Amino acid sequence: MQLVGGDSSASGSNIDLAPRGGLPPVLIDTGNPALNIPSASLRAIAMAVGTTFDEQAGRLGSVSCDLGSRGESLSFGFNNNRAKVSTPLAAMLVRDSSSGATRCFLPMFPSDGDDFASLGAPFMQGAYVVFDLDQKRMLMAEARMNATGSNLQTLDV
Repeated sequence: MQLVGGDSSASGSNIDLAPRGGLPPVLIDTGNPALNIPSASLRAIAMAVGTTFDEQAGRLGSVSCDLGSRGESLSFGFNNNRAKVSTPLAAMLVRDSSSGATRCFLPMFPSDGDDFASLGAPFMQGAYVVFDLDQKRMLMAEARMNATGSNLQTLDV
C-alpha cells in the first residue's frame, strides 16, 4: 500500500505505507464503510497527510477538506503488485459536519488484533470488482474516475 504523490510541490513522491512485517491478508468488504488497516500504516498516513493518529481512540485526526485537491491517492497492490488499484484521497474524504464543512476525515481505523485487513467503501470507489462465485474467484481493475461516457461490455468468465 502506497500514498502516491499528487501535483503539488509538497507531494510528488510515493510513500510506502506497509508495516515492516508486511500487510496481513485482505478482505474486500462491500459492507464496510471504512478501511481497516494496521496501526503502523495509519501512523504513516497521518504523517504523510499532516494529521495525527490517536492510538487510544483508534482514529486519524481531521484534515483540511482541501487535501483532496492535491491529487494524491492510495495505491493498493495485489498478487505481488501484478494488480494495482489507486483510489484518490478526494474520493475518500468525509466532511466533518461539526467543523462548518472545512474539516474532513479519512474513514480509516486500525485492524490490529484481527488476522486480516478490511478494504471497504473507500477502496471500492477506485475499483471495479467482479465476484465470480461459480469459479470461486475475484477479478478487479482500477476504475476510471470521473469518466463522462461508458462502454459496458459483458465479461466472459
